Amino acid sequence: MTVGSLGILGDARAGAPVLRLLESGRGGLRLQAISTLGNTKYKPAIDTLFELALDKEMRVNASALASVAKIGGDRATQFLLQELKVENPEKRATVVFVLAFARDERAIEALIQLLKDPHSFVRMHAAFALGKLKSSQAVPSLLLMLDDPHPGVGIAAADALGDIRGPAAEQRLAAAISAGELYLVAGARRYYIRKGRKGTEEVLIEALYSLNPRNNFSSAVSNLYLFSGNSKLEEGAREWIRKFLTPNDGRWNALDSPRWGEDGDK
Repeated sequence: MTVGSLGILGDARAGAPVLRLLESGRGGLRLQAISTLGNTKYKPAIDTLFELALDKEMRVNASALASVAKIGGDRATQFLLQELKVENPEKRATVVFVLAFARDERAIEALIQLLKDPHSFVRMHAAFALGKLKSSQAVPSLLLMLDDPHPGVGIAAADALGDIRGPAAEQRLAAAISAGELYLVAGARRYYIRKGRKGTEEVLIEALYSLNPRNNFSSAVSNLYLFSGNSKLEEGAREWIRKFLTPNDGRWNALDSPRWGEDGDK
């Protein structure tokens, strides 16, 4: 059994031997061991993970930060909040991202402040995290972020508002789809699909076509439509895939997905 598979099992009994392996310095298994300590929520590893979160190698510190968030608890949260103050914007964005999965409401105020960060990718991550935390407190700030000069921030804010919901958020998202604000519609795609309002499919498909087809985000949107259970969205996604993807593109395999009733009586 590999170190990684021990993490998948999530058995805390694996923590002690994995921690010993990590401290032995066998570099080839280092990242797997760090991840496993988080997946098993092995609390005695927290101090070692704090040290690794300060490692100069980005892959190491990012993996350690994620494991700290998974283990959770007061010390973990306080450490992550302190790390939000680092000067390196890439690391700041990583800390914001893992806080989304720490599910600790004590991070909300700091994340709201990071919606004003000078770096757009930090603002995007902050919006994402606030959506995952379903923070109604963040709604006024997220509404303002819909007009951020970087479209990706507006998309992330729309997605977050769709997760949080509430009267103000839903009123603005209803206005976005009525007015054809396509990048916001693409951002809140999951919200609109969950709502399932008849007649919104055309705008959702138009939003897909407004995206850069070379961007992974457009692929994610098309795949979401493809498995939405809505025949119009599914067909729109299939047409988009035929138009923009080549047979050598791995995403082309989505065309092989079975369709409801395609082999039934005509």
